[in-house]
Amino acid sequence: MRANQWCTRFGIVAAVAVFGSIGYAAESYPTKPITLIVPYPPGAAVDTAARLLAQDLGKRLGQQIIVDNVPGASGTIGAKKALRAPADGYTLMLGNVSDMVLAPMLIKEAKYEGSDFTPIAKILGGTAVIVAKPDFPANTTDELIAYARANPEKVTMGSTGSATFQTLAAVMFQQKAGIKFVEVPYKGGAPMTVDLMGGQLDVGAIALPSVLHFIRQGKLKSLGVLSAQRDVGAPDLPTVNESRLVKEVGAIMWGGIVGPPKLPTEVVVKLNKSINEMMRTAEFKQAHAQLGSFTFEPSTPADFRKLISDEQVLYRQLIDAREK
Repeated sequence: MRANQWCTRFGIVAAVAVFGSIGYAAESYPTKPITLIVPYPPGAAVDTAARLLAQDLGKRLGQQIIVDNVPGASGTIGAKKALRAPADGYTLMLGNVSDMVLAPMLIKEAKYEGSDFTPIAKILGGTAVIVAKPDFPANTTDELIAYARANPEKVTMGSTGSATFQTLAAVMFQQKAGIKFVEVPYKGGAPMTVDLMGGQLDVGAIALPSVLHFIRQGKLKSLGVLSAQRDVGAPDLPTVNESRLVKEVGAIMWGGIVGPPKLPTEVVVKLNKSINEMMRTAEFKQAHAQLGSFTFEPSTPADFRKLISDEQVLYRQLIDAREK
């Protein structure tokens, strides 16, 4: 056999072996535990959701999914760890609008974009709410706007950081209503809630599940849910859009599973299929509804990519308008 023929045949055999092994690896995936990065501390709402999700999805995939909490810098530390991970499907992240869209726009050290991740499936959504201290003069969205207009830049509003969904949703509300609160920063929703109930703070923008029980107990009052429709977990609470004085506030908190760049298509397809099957079950929907989240309809990775892209445009416009 001539040398060039031998090399050609050897190359074909090698190529078949390489691509055959890749196909086999994708077909058999996963063959070991998967790490799910949560870019927030244990006990946070997203952490609780991640642990439920990991348990359910792990059973479907036949492998343990280990939650790895990597908090700090508005979620960017965990996000960057996920982006640096090998593109083999064994390191994923439960990302959301704050760490994938807002933080990269507002934190210079982030140096990544939400579009850098491989989208797999959008899963959960939630809403934020404007709550007020018990003796605040306003009881409705219209009364809040009227009071803020009569007392310009005197109403104090707690926020959990400039790069969080709740704060940007409140900014959207102020822009639409033509008012401006005095922003008071907090390190988290818990200390802000304490000051609201204690009367040291006028209003606050916070994830609805975090304060719903306090609203029910009368320790805080809801002045409007910051979304286009009423929250499925609290259908009795009006949105700000139901007022006379403001419309078109449509911010939602969303979360989904993403991977590092260049994740193999076969792995993405398998994960997306398993996640969608999980999301269709009544048990999954009920478990997350109890946490105050709603479940998206099953979707494709392309659907999730479009959501990320659309949100980047929406919040870039909002941030640009805020900085003028």
